[in-house]
Amino acid sequence: MVSNKHILSVIWLAIFFLACATPQRPEGGPKDEMPPQIDSLKTTANYQTNFEQRSIEITFDEWVKLGDVFNQVVVSPPLEKEPSITLKKKTVLFEFDEEEVLREDATYTINFGDAVKDITEGNPATDLRYVFSTGNEIDSLEMSGTVVDAVTQEPMEDVLVLLYDNLQDSVVRTERPFYFAKSDDGGYFKIKNIKAGVFKVFGLKDANLNYKFDVETEAIGFLDSFITITDTVSTTIRVEMFEEETQLRLIDDEVFDYGLVNLTFNRNPYDVNIRYNIEDIPYTETIGDTLKIWYNTVDSFQIFVQADTSLNDTILVPVATKKNEFLEKNRFYQLNSSASGKPKSKNPTVDLGIEMNHPIARFELDSIQLLEDTTRIRVIPEVRIDSLDQRLLKIKYPWKESITYYVEIPPNGLQSIWGMPNDTIEQGYKILSKDDFGSLNVVVDSLEADQDYIIKLMTVKKDIVQEDVVSGQTSFEQSYTSINAGEYMVQIIEDRNKNGRWDTGNYDDKRKPERIFEKKLESLRANWTVDAVVILNF
Repeated sequence: MVSNKHILSVIWLAIFFLACATPQRPEGGPKDEMPPQIDSLKTTANYQTNFEQRSIEITFDEWVKLGDVFNQVVVSPPLEKEPSITLKKKTVLFEFDEEEVLREDATYTINFGDAVKDITEGNPATDLRYVFSTGNEIDSLEMSGTVVDAVTQEPMEDVLVLLYDNLQDSVVRTERPFYFAKSDDGGYFKIKNIKAGVFKVFGLKDANLNYKFDVETEAIGFLDSFITITDTVSTTIRVEMFEEETQLRLIDDEVFDYGLVNLTFNRNPYDVNIRYNIEDIPYTETIGDTLKIWYNTVDSFQIFVQADTSLNDTILVPVATKKNEFLEKNRFYQLNSSASGKPKSKNPTVDLGIEMNHPIARFELDSIQLLEDTTRIRVIPEVRIDSLDQRLLKIKYPWKESITYYVEIPPNGLQSIWGMPNDTIEQGYKILSKDDFGSLNVVVDSLEADQDYIIKLMTVKKDIVQEDVVSGQTSFEQSYTSINAGEYMVQIIEDRNKNGRWDTGNYDDKRKPERIFEKKLESLRANWTVDAVVILNF
């Protein structure tokens, strides 16, 4: 019979040997800052030619760990099958899939990134690359460059820069590249061990990690011509990335019990064509990717939605059976009113706008009271429904500076398109002094007379102050008066197709995105005028 004392001795011995066998982080002493070093005597020889092996062993001088091999380990040219990457003690084992067929006469590079680190301080093995050739020699040429966003010109990270020796346009969708590299956080990339030759260059933000442009929302970039790589000329390129415009698709339709239909698309539906089989044409409003259709009929009707050949749909609006319930749930009220009752500040040079939550069908002028100052003397303004936004009531008056005006509109002063009366509106507006605002005088030079441009004055947060379309001019001058003090910029869009908006590029049409130039202006202070000359320089 085994005694308890004997069992305890066996357990303590087992714990002792396990502690000795398991590598532990050393305690005390200086911090380990040395990355793992390759033990060349125990490692598969690097830079082999006529390579035929099915596995590669890389042994280090200390215990290491593997991490994120899926993203860190990059093989160029890319493999068709997923390799096996495992760790055994101090050795990283890279094994090709048994069905993998390597290209003939090609130089392969296995870049391990930061996948291999020591187990003590996590120091990554530096520039860990394994290179071999299935041919008689190792290719040694290089190509480098930067990847940027075509619109912002900011560097883009994790973009694949692909090189093809097949120069057909379709190759980016059907084949994996011959060589590739991935851009770093500064947009920089370098492709090493390239053979001399002529190549197609393509940038790809690879959404499904298959090295092919087969997802329409993947960002892409391309050069206007092929590049020739030789041993006598250094090759440096710049790849500008963009997303092609996707075909318009109807994602969702929301038909309410009465009065409103929301059509949601995969992008802004600026090119959609809407028709109806009723005479009373509804009011439509686009907000982002949603088209709102406001109507006032209880009868059933159809909405026909079309966009080129990509979209042809019909929405059936049924007979309204719950009109009264719908109207009871939907009040007609002013948006962005001051909850505290405190007067809102107002620029003296612009009309006052009362924004409602639903489109306005009509108003009673006698019911709209504009009261001046604390004495509340009634004055008579000009009132209209905005022609571009039917939810906006515009009030025009020669506002007196530093005076507070009060707008009072009782129920039935306004009516929505559904005949609903407004909730009572009571709002004060403190008219600021013109000295509280500044002015910008902007001159844009170096325009081409045969080119159209879209010129926008914007805040640095990209809020548009004013937009102008310029055609047939070599310069543009504009004064922006009585605007808020702050930071502004001028944005200039090269409107090549003269449609009044910015357009992205298209790979099949070999069309780059329309160029955008932005210039930040001198800070604008209150009661100040800034003169700015902007030289267009794409």
